[in-house]
Amino acid sequence: VFFGMRSWLWDKETNDARMHSRRDSLTVLMNLDSRDGKVFKDGERVTNPDTIDKYLKVGYRSWANDSYWLFMPFKVFDPGVRLTYKGKEATPRGEEAHVVRLTYDSVGVTPENQYDVYIDPESKLVKAWQYYPEPGAKPITTPWTGYRNYNGLKLANNRGANYKLSEISVRDSLNRAVFDTYNPYDSLNSPTKDQPVP
Repeated sequence: VFFGMRSWLWDKETNDARMHSRRDSLTVLMNLDSRDGKVFKDGERVTNPDTIDKYLKVGYRSWANDSYWLFMPFKVFDPGVRLTYKGKEATPRGEEAHVVRLTYDSVGVTPENQYDVYIDPESKLVKAWQYYPEPGAKPITTPWTGYRNYNGLKLANNRGANYKLSEISVRDSLNRAVFDTYNPYDSLNSPTKDQPVP
């Protein structure tokens, strides 16, 4: 769950995704490649094509944002990402780290964003980042801690008190109805238990 607001299910193989926004009672079922899908508002299926298109765009932009907060280390070598090594600096908590600046060449939904990523010299894991909504803006600084092994995938679940990522699980299988039906949760497989990273 992203910041307590949006929950996601994602099938990496098919790139199907399901978003539920608690704040505005919006559910989007879509394929992230074709960007086609279904929309439900307040539990009712939306049928107006313009409204569907609007909310599918909301779903895609939300996915681009929320997934980046979880998977950024896996995205640094994507096309259009520029990496600039800034040297060794202290993290906001005073720990030594390598710092890499991330900028973007007109890719993604927010190419004006910039990040300073703090990498632990020994573990090579991200320890923190500073997020700049645009060049020169005051950064949002969050830790990258709480690394756990989710069924073989090492992820950090802690971005600080105000930016929580919760209820993360990695499953071997998933009931496909979650990408087609509004309320299939009673038939979801149980999530794989996460394990602390040694």
